[in-house]
Amino acid sequence: MKKIPGTKTLLGLLADYAVKGLTIAMEMQRYQKIYLAGGGHEQVMDLKMARKKADRRDKISQLRRTKFITTKKQGDRLIISLTNKGKRATLLYSLKQAPPTPRGYCTLVIFDIPEDVKQARQVLRLFLKNGSFTQLQKSVWTLNRDVVTILRQFIAEHNLTAWVRVFKAEIAD
Repeated sequence: MKKIPGTKTLLGLLADYAVKGLTIAMEMQRYQKIYLAGGGHEQVMDLKMARKKADRRDKISQLRRTKFITTKKQGDRLIISLTNKGKRATLLYSLKQAPPTPRGYCTLVIFDIPEDVKQARQVLRLFLKNGSFTQLQKSVWTLNRDVVTILRQFIAEHNLTAWVRVFKAEIAD
């Protein structure tokens, strides 16, 4: 391993101090009233922490109002649980963030869900449509992302394993 010369180490330390100094200077400018009123760095940090907590509370309230989560107070702790709507939303987000399949391959979904569980079929179709899948036939959908694992999780959670198959398929030219 190559040893770093002392001058480069010193330059690195000076750069760190310069960044810290600029951060404090910017902080002093932003929170000028607190500093001028005699409050110090600790009071600014307390204010930042309070703002973070308030922001977190607002986000939790918004997720609760939109029914993505449920909350339950247990002693002094807040227990947060995803609803079915929240689980679908996180899986859809995972679908959209999944890496593309290698060239010449795709994820293929084939299903034959009976009429007596029509609602489950509608939920699956809506999920596939919102996940940017392309419908080849009524019960055959495809996507050029590697989402086999995510789809299998969705299928298992909705008890569709008896009627739905997911494949990583090669596209023939």
